[in-house]
Amino acid sequence: MSANPEPEITSTDLVEQIAALVGSGQVRCEYVTGEWVRQAHGAPRMLSIALTNSDVPHWPAPKRDVVLARVAGAGVDWLRRRQRPAGGTLVSIALVRKIDLRIISWTWGVGGRDYWIDAHGTLTDQPTNEKENQ
Repeated sequence: MSANPEPEITSTDLVEQIAALVGSGQVRCEYVTGEWVRQAHGAPRMLSIALTNSDVPHWPAPKRDVVLARVAGAGVDWLRRRQRPAGGTLVSIALVRKIDLRIISWTWGVGGRDYWIDAHGTLTDQPTNEKENQ
């Protein structure tokens, strides 16, 4: 299997929108497609959203779930505005902690949530059947 692909799109406008939703930390958004995504994640396309050093992991679960769903929804809207094929797309939200000390840095995951876009363009928390989305 080849190394991770370069993102097709690194979004600054989606970053700003998500940053407003979460209110703290750094946000990174990348859209990738291809065989690597299919092999590694079982989806033909992926919108990867990283929330680094945000307060989201410390929020009560109900509030966190609502905000992560809004973040995923913002990603779906962003894809629609760019007329990207949506069915089967994985929207992966990673909650990450990072410490960067000039000579060494640590990064570790502290949670997250995966969503998929079904053939009708609806966001779901269940993996979609890729054959329905082609």
